[in-house]
Parts: sequence; structure tokens; C-alpha cells
Amino acid sequence: MDGATRFSHAQLSLPNSRACSKTTQASSNLDSVNQQEQSASQMHHPINPQDIGRQILQIILANQEPTILLSELASTLGKIWQTDWCLVVAGEITATSRAIGCWSSQGVLTEKSQMVTSVLCHPLVTKKLASGQLTPVAISQLSTTKNSKQEPLPCESLLLMTFQTSSLNQGAILLGYNQKHQWTDLEKNLLQLSSDSLAIALSQVNLQYRADTKARYQILLNELVEEIGHNSNLEQILTIALHKVMEALEVDQGISLRFRYSGSSQLNDLGGIPRGKAQIICQLPKKQASAKPSKSSFKIADSYLCQQALQQAPQPLLFTNKQELKELEKQQQEALLWNPKKTGSLLMVPVMGSHGIESQPATVLGFLLLQDNQARCWQTEEVEVARWISNQASKAIIHHQTLHQVQMLVEERTTQLKRSLEVQAKLYEKTRQHVDQLRHLNQLKDAFLSTVQDELKHPLTKMKMAIEMLKIAPDSQRRKRHLEILELECHKEISLVNDLLTLQRLESHQYRTNPQKLDLKLIVGELTEVFESEWGHKQLTLAVNYQAKKNPESSLTLYTDSDSIRRILQELLSNAGRFSPPDTTVSLEITRKLADEGEQMLLKVTNIGPVITPEEQEYIFDKFRRGRNVGGGTAQGTGLGLALVKSLVECLNGKIEVWSSPSKEGQTALNSFTLTLPRTFPT
Repeated sequence: MDGATRFSHAQLSLPNSRACSKTTQASSNLDSVNQQEQSASQMHHPINPQDIGRQILQIILANQEPTILLSELASTLGKIWQTDWCLVVAGEITATSRAIGCWSSQGVLTEKSQMVTSVLCHPLVTKKLASGQLTPVAISQLSTTKNSKQEPLPCESLLLMTFQTSSLNQGAILLGYNQKHQWTDLEKNLLQLSSDSLAIALSQVNLQYRADTKARYQILLNELVEEIGHNSNLEQILTIALHKVMEALEVDQGISLRFRYSGSSQLNDLGGIPRGKAQIICQLPKKQASAKPSKSSFKIADSYLCQQALQQAPQPLLFTNKQELKELEKQQQEALLWNPKKTGSLLMVPVMGSHGIESQPATVLGFLLLQDNQARCWQTEEVEVARWISNQASKAIIHHQTLHQVQMLVEERTTQLKRSLEVQAKLYEKTRQHVDQLRHLNQLKDAFLSTVQDELKHPLTKMKMAIEMLKIAPDSQRRKRHLEILELECHKEISLVNDLLTLQRLESHQYRTNPQKLDLKLIVGELTEVFESEWGHKQLTLAVNYQAKKNPESSLTLYTDSDSIRRILQELLSNAGRFSPPDTTVSLEITRKLADEGEQMLLKVTNIGPVITPEEQEYIFDKFRRGRNVGGGTAQGTGLGLALVKSLVECLNGKIEVWSSPSKEGQTALNSFTLTLPRTFPT
């Protein structure tokens, strides 16, 4: 049985196989018969399209990696058709396509080979692929045409077929011979009948590539959110956002622009251009994590590109090839933001601000300008990623502006308060009302205030004397001095009342907490600066020791109420500094331990001071109780500090202990207050 007869037994339900059979039997043209026999004789055994489909399905099931799947598919198809080479392209069909499977009967063939590039760039091949024709297309002679670089094509004949789903380009199959070959209808129909299985394989590859791309985007977006959260500098945030969007889209150049308007930021109906300047915050080349920011700026009116982008906002502005950029370059006046010789495509994404008035659109704060050296059809998912990153930059800018406005408002209110305090009559009236409130509170707390009568009367006496002296003060200098005394003593009274009210809320279980994740290292750092400045006149030193053995950063985190823990540490350090002799050291030791109740944090404040006897230790945390050795030159308190500390500690489900070790002389001792808190505040 000859080759033509064997091929007719392939069980092909081809649309024109019957016509081919009739042609073979009825035609007297020997050349046509010889061509059919030659093509059929190349396939040494009958081929069933169902067998091809099963082989393709086995390849899909056995290979999850897209690159390997494409290579196996190209090898299988090339061997079935017995061609010299085979290319399987997934997705967009260009010379720079990343998803290409290659096979050659003469050796190793890769997607970077000159032959692959020459075939995909050939104008005749490009035209056939772009036509979107879903049936096999045969090209028998390519020697009569040349590629765009006028180089001979290293192949002669090829059979190609494109695949599309819902207007999406799924890819193409290219089978080729290095010599002249006349493609038969049987070969075309066999490829047509195998198209469903091939389309499934290409769809699988495209889905995997999209999943990998989305996973990579998600990782970059998570990194962006984390890095922005650790930066408060506006220019650093814009630099990070630009770097992340360049990394996500793999572009060659990037520029971040920020607009500073000198009038209205809106385009009017007559096409008026907003007055202001665009500042280049940073300019990055490809794969560079940071760069020195460029402080150059230009007028918005000098950049036609910025004007077009403003009109397009909030939608991005796209340029996909150099021809579009040439048209844009003709309109450009002065500020040219791209290199016409190197740039092949542009994507300009706006950074939007908040809405000022509901009837007006949001203000454009700036742009992220992305440049690619090659022509590029920007995909929808790429544009969405760029817009998402620009939204994060927008939120950072709005946050920065909001903080600035709040700061301005605080400064304004502070100035108004200072001016009001300068008015003597208003100050006297406010002070009198406050004294009446304190007297009313004193009546409610008679049982407690009897033990601190001196602490209440002494400031009030000074305040009264200051008020009397204000009435007869002959000059403004003395009035200023009496006002300072009055303000100081008033502040002492306010602190005492606040402590009493806090204690009352704690004892009545009305104290509100706001648990949150805290960094003890940050809190202690802030307190260290305050107390080192406050203890400067006594030459006291605060030594902090962190006992975190594993992962120090995470070991020093605590989930509890921020105000309470700050107040506790402040009272303990103030107490230690009050009773410490000059030129000594106050130490703060922080340790994490694992107990039966769970992870706990131990904070230990140690100083040298008067001996705390066992009798005193029993009532040292009671209200209005002070030790017997607090006299002499040491400043005295109200007796509320340690009582407030104990109540706050108990509110946080912790405990506090005191320990005193007398020295050999017996006049001083090493005193320690140990605070134990759970790392997680119970809900």
C-alpha cells in the first residue's frame, strides 16, 4: 500500500478530503498526484486527529510549567508533521514574546535565536498573523520577500494558524520547512481538526502566565503598602511608588511629577490652562531602586503632554508607538519629558487629590510618567496596576497635606489662646471660675483631701497673693512675673485634679482603654529624650537595657493601651528621678518571658535612693501616703503617683512589685519597681 493510500486511512473527517480523493482519481494532472503522494509519504503511519488531541491533553496534564509545556507542544507538533522546525506562541505574537515554544529537527532552537526573530518579524508573516484568520494559512515561498532589515529569511515554507477567544489573541502555531514545500489540503485540514486541542493548550498557558503575573503584581503592591507605611517623607513616597510601578510593568524609564498651582486647578470650558508649575520629584532608569531627585521644574503651559494628560484625567494617557509620539512632539513647546530617539511608548497615570467641592472633579496632584524604549500595547491589567499604585501615592500626598493643615490650625489656635491670656480681665475671670470648680471638687473629696491639705492650700495661697499683687502691680514687668506664678500654681492644681479624676474613673471601672499594637522601643526612646533633658540639672543618667534574645524587633511589641503604658513609665521614672542623688544612674530593663498565663513583658525601673522599709512597702501604693525618708532636700509629691500607677497596672491586667536592698552604710538602698504586663490585652 503506497503513502497516499495509508494517509487516506487516517480516519479524518476532513471537509475536503472527499474532494481530494476525487481529484486524485479523476485528475489527469500527474504533478498534482505526485505532490499528494509526496506529502502523504512523509507521514510513515496513519494519523488520527483524536490521537493528536490525546497527545496534546497528556502534555497539558504532565506539564504545569508554561515554558516546558510550550516546548513539548512544539516538539510533538513538529514530529507529527515531520517539519524542519515548529514555533508555538502564546499570547501576543511579537518578536519579543516571552511565551514561545521552539523545536528544530537539526538541533536546539530557542526563542532568542535569529531564525525565530526573523520569522516573527517578517512582514508577510506579520500581516498573516495580524489578520486574525482562524484557519490554517500556507506560505510556500518566502525567498521572494525579505524582512524589515532586508536580511534573507533562513526558511522557505511555513504553515501557520492563529487562535482567538472572545477577541483575545491566544497565540499561534507555525510549522516550517527550510526548503520549498507545497502544503496540501490534507496537512491544512489536519491542523484545522487539531485546533480545539491546541486552543485549550494555549489557553492553559495564557491562564498560567496571567496568574503568575497577578501574583507578582500582588507581591509588589504589598511591598509598596508596607514601605509607604514606614515613610513620612513625601518625596520618598513618590520615589517608592514610581520604582514599584516600573518594576511591575518592566518599563525602561520613569518620572514622577508634582503640580503646584498658583490659581484654579481646573481646566475651564474655553480650554484655559491652569497656572502653575510641574516639579520633577524623581527620575529613575530601569531596575534602579533609588536615584537622586531632580528638582527641575517647568510651567504647565510649556508642556503640551501635561495639558493633554490633564484633559484626560482621571483616565491615564496612552501612547503605543513612535508615530503617535511624533505627532505629540510637533505640538510640544519647551518641556520635553521623553527622548524622541529612544522612547517607543508612554503611559501617563494621574495622581488624584481629594474633592474640594462635590460639583467639581478632584484636583490632579501630579503624574507618574512611564516610558518604554519599544512600541507597546498597554494591557488593561497593566494600566490598572499603575492606577492602583498612583492611588497609594495620592493617599500619601493627601495625608501629608492634611497633617500640614492640622498643624497650621493648631498653630493658629495656639496663637489665639496666647493673645487671650494676655488680656488681664479674661485671665482673672477664667482663673476665678476654675478656682470655684476646684472648691466644689474639694467639697466632694473632703475625706481624701484632709490628708493633703497643705498640697492644696499652698498653691491656692500663692495664686491669691499673685492676684492681689496684680491689682497693685505698678508696672508690666511685675504683672508678668505674678502672672507666671499664677499660671504655674494653676498648672499644679490642674494636674492634681486630673490625677484625682483618673483615680475616680479607675476605681469606678469607668476608665476607657484603647488597646493597640505598640513598639516599646519607640515609646522608651521618646521618654528617654524627655527625662535626660529634665534631669540635666541633677546630672542623672537613664540607662535602658533590652533583654530580647530572639528577634528583638518583634519581642519588643506589646498590644495594650498606649496612654496607660506611657503614664505608668512616666510616673515610675519621675519617682526614680525625684529621689535619686545627683550623678547617679536610673536603669530601665525590659524583658520578655513565657509564663503559664502566656507571654509577658517585664519592665523594671531601678535607682539609688532612700531605703524603703518593709512597713512602707505595704502602703507605698496607697493614695496620699508617702515614705518617711522623703524629707530633706528631696522634692515631695502629692502621694498620688504610685497609687495611680498601681490602678493603671491593674486595669491592664498586670501587677507591680517593689523591692529595696539597703547598702552597707544603711543610709541608701537600691530600689526597684517591677511591672509585669501580658503581651496581649484581653478582650
